[in-house]
Amino acid sequence: VLSALLLEVPQACHAVVGADVEPPGSEWVEMTQDGFAAEREAVREFLGRDLRVIEEASGRAAEIAVAPIVLGGDAVPEIAAQVLHGGYCGSGGCLLVVLREETSGGWAPILQTPAATLEVSNERTRGYRDLVVLDGRAQKHVYVWNGQAYIERGSP
Repeated sequence: VLSALLLEVPQACHAVVGADVEPPGSEWVEMTQDGFAAEREAVREFLGRDLRVIEEASGRAAEIAVAPIVLGGDAVPEIAAQVLHGGYCGSGGCLLVVLREETSGGWAPILQTPAATLEVSNERTRGYRDLVVLDGRAQKHVYVWNGQAYIERGSP
């Protein structure tokens, strides 16, 4: 198990999530490691001890690429983040986390999945924009809002 934590980041994981061509009816999310220090720190706090253990075992810090995205009609941005570290990347891509700020001031996860790219659709479910994820195996997954978090379309 420890050897899996020491793997280098696979080629499928990259600092910018998205593409140069925007598909109709959606927007690609381009995440960056520049700026957004508070957002990156929120992701680090969310991952907590697991992240620290993986970083210590590998001897290197995880890079976190982030982008603020607005998913609901409230104009309050959520945080989309991809953790770029061998301990968080595999054949499905690198860990993608979307966090929503809670009224108490903390951040709660509303989506966690391996991903290579993230696209925010103009389609909405229960008032929130649908999310389209392409994983590291080029499989497309559509996530819809269930009132509390994102679930893959067709999930119970």
